[in-house]
Amino acid sequence: MSADNNRDQDSGGILKWIMFVVILAVLAVTLSEGLRDRVLDSLFGAEEEFNYEPTEAVQTPPANEKQTS
Repeated sequence: MSADNNRDQDSGGILKWIMFVVILAVLAVTLSEGLRDRVLDSLFGAEEEFNYEPTEAVQTPPANEKQTS
C-alpha cells in the first residue's frame, strides 16, 4: 500500500512541475514582445512587409491656379 502512495505523490509532483513550467512559458511569451514575435514567426512564418509605391504618379494642379470648367 505504501508503494501506491509514493507513486501517486511522485506523479503529482511531476504534474506540478509541468504546470509550473507551462505557466512560466505563457507569462514569458505574454510579457516579452521579442519572444512573442519569435514564437509567432516560428509557428506561422515571418511577417511580410509591403511597401506600396504607385506605378503612376498622381498629378494635382497647383493650388494657386484657377480651374476652368
